[in-house]
Amino acid sequence: MTTAPDAHPAAPSSLPYWLLLGALVAVLVALWHVTPLRMLLDRERIAGLGRAIAARRDAPLLVLVVYLVAGLALCPITPLLAATALVFEPWRALGLGLGGALASATLGYGIGRLVGQRRPRWLESARIAPLHARLRRRGVLAMAAVRLVPAGNFTLANVAAGALGVPLRDYLLGNALGLVPVLLALTVLSRALRELGWLP
Repeated sequence: MTTAPDAHPAAPSSLPYWLLLGALVAVLVALWHVTPLRMLLDRERIAGLGRAIAARRDAPLLVLVVYLVAGLALCPITPLLAATALVFEPWRALGLGLGGALASATLGYGIGRLVGQRRPRWLESARIAPLHARLRRRGVLAMAAVRLVPAGNFTLANVAAGALGVPLRDYLLGNALGLVPVLLALTVLSRALRELGWLP
């Protein structure tokens, strides 16, 4: 009588992961102390760079390119929104941040539609079916909730929404509804920090 194989094989050790993470932290600390990195990240220097960017006539195009490239690189959206709020005046930051984020979201959605046309196996799984139905039925509210509670990666959520066939109108409206409160909070916070003298 043969013994059945173990249904739950042991998970691989996470020790190499933690060693690699520790080595990376050590390298970053060393770079901070022995290179000009600390001077480059000086608050006044960064503020001057921000003012120079804001004064450029092509600043909107530059912001758009940064959002699109950062989205393709799977960068989180919140730091981009915060940087936009810090660099530009409140209403301009709101418009540029929302425009850049929606452009990046649309690009990710388009990639997702291309992926969905190939019907990858994960789209047909029983786990995805309830999510698929919920997104198609309540696309606006579902996307707004995803943006208000940014638990996952911005670009991957966009690709998934496109692959699952969320209607584009619902998708964009839900994104806008979720992003505007975040942007408003960041712009109000940055203005308050400036008035307190905590930001140059």
